[in-house]
Amino acid sequence: MTPPLSPVSKIGFVGASRFTLPVVRWILGKGYPVVWIDQNFSALEESLALFQTQMAEEERLGERTHVLTSQLSSLLSGSTSLMDLVGCDLVIDGTRDHLEGKIDLARSLEQLLGDRVLLGVFLESLTVSHIASRITHPERLIGLRPVGLPPRVLQSFEIISGVETAPECVTRVSDFSRMLNLEPAIVREGPGGIVNRLLARLFSEALLLPRQVRGEHDALDRALAQSGLAIHPFEMIRRLGEYEVSGMITFFRRYYGLSFPLPEELPLSSAMTSSFLHDDSDTFIREVTHGGSTIALSDWADGVFLAVTNEAVQIVSEGVSDFDTVDRITRIAFLGENTTTGLLSKGAQRGWPLILSGLWDYSNRTGGRVWPSPMLQLWASSTRN
Repeated sequence: MTPPLSPVSKIGFVGASRFTLPVVRWILGKGYPVVWIDQNFSALEESLALFQTQMAEEERLGERTHVLTSQLSSLLSGSTSLMDLVGCDLVIDGTRDHLEGKIDLARSLEQLLGDRVLLGVFLESLTVSHIASRITHPERLIGLRPVGLPPRVLQSFEIISGVETAPECVTRVSDFSRMLNLEPAIVREGPGGIVNRLLARLFSEALLLPRQVRGEHDALDRALAQSGLAIHPFEMIRRLGEYEVSGMITFFRRYYGLSFPLPEELPLSSAMTSSFLHDDSDTFIREVTHGGSTIALSDWADGVFLAVTNEAVQIVSEGVSDFDTVDRITRIAFLGENTTTGLLSKGAQRGWPLILSGLWDYSNRTGGRVWPSPMLQLWASSTRN
């Protein structure tokens, strides 16, 4: 019989990087001690230095006192040895998505830590079961995805339960998330969870725009902002890099086929990079040619918005998570702080029949690539009746 899990009072974090730093800072800010581990000394040293730089800058700006800075710094310890994780109640693997590497780390942690310790793992393109099927205690493994970065807008954790994850594990991590003032979003195990799947849809649709519009990526970003999306896909694509974006889309293509197409050539040319870094042009392409007809760029942007909304509906349809959770997560991750509703609530306000009609138009323009979710069709039919 597996012993009961310990209350979470000390956290271990494996993987030092700019991605994990905001989460480490958030946990420290709530008063929890963190042991930050990276077996690459240079990566650990760089991340610790960046932490101190950020603390010093916020102190200089008057955003925190010297006493508070000292308190936060005293809660953080860095190490290159996994042995220093002994005594932690929750250990989070924040390393990059490499299956064998994550399995090896999980096995090492199982041997090192007691049976009462939770193992959390940040996942992008892997599932909990990919790892759980090859370790000794799959019931203690749970997937995590922070929602809303950088730290000042961190608002939730996607908590992904694997097939063998113990309910007590889900409860304990959910309670800890609430202690961090992060409302947990419970997600059933499936390809990519909520945020990554919607990001992959957004990236895929944006990258398949006609070449002349893709060359003016800032125009599409502005048009999408006008349609309601707070996230700028091309800016984010450049920040994440070609490898990460293509990997994300390829992952979902594995599960959903050609509905997640990947262009043969991503629009990350030197011209695009130059335009991003030196955007002194007032050019805004307002219309594009498609199939011999002229389409307003705003209509293209609205089509992309509808495609992402349709994906959110399909996530509910598949039982990955419920309406309210998907709506809340999409508000946080895609619509920004200035709105109280998510994609699903906005769809209901706009009217599901109108959403469906607009999506059919967009589907016709894209050769039927984006197909309306059966649940969207059901909601539209129910609304009409």
